[in-house]
Amino acid sequence: RTWRKHGVEIRPNKPRNIHVRRAGNLPLPPDKGKAKMISDAIKKNKYSEVHLYDDSLSNIHAMLNLKKVHPGVKFHGYHVQHGPSGTKITHYRA
Repeated sequence: RTWRKHGVEIRPNKPRNIHVRRAGNLPLPPDKGKAKMISDAIKKNKYSEVHLYDDSLSNIHAMLNLKKVHPGVKFHGYHVQHGPSGTKITHYRA
C-alpha cells in the first residue's frame, strides 16, 4: 500500500520492471549485502539502469560504487529521510 500511495504499482505474478528485494538476511553487512544483490541482478538480467531508494547513505554509496564493476549501467540512489516536517529525498547518481 505504501508504494501504491507514492504512485508505484507492484503486483506479484504480473510482468513489471520493478523488483523489491530484501538483503537483510544475507550474511554480510547491509551495504555490502545490498550491493552484492544488485550486482548479481545486473549480471543475471543485463539491467542498464538501477534505482535504489534507501534511508541509509552507506547502502546508497555501496550501490553507486558498483559503477566501477558495471560501467555501462546508470545508477540512481535516492536517500529517503523522514522527519517531523515530512519526507525529504536526495538524488545521487553514478
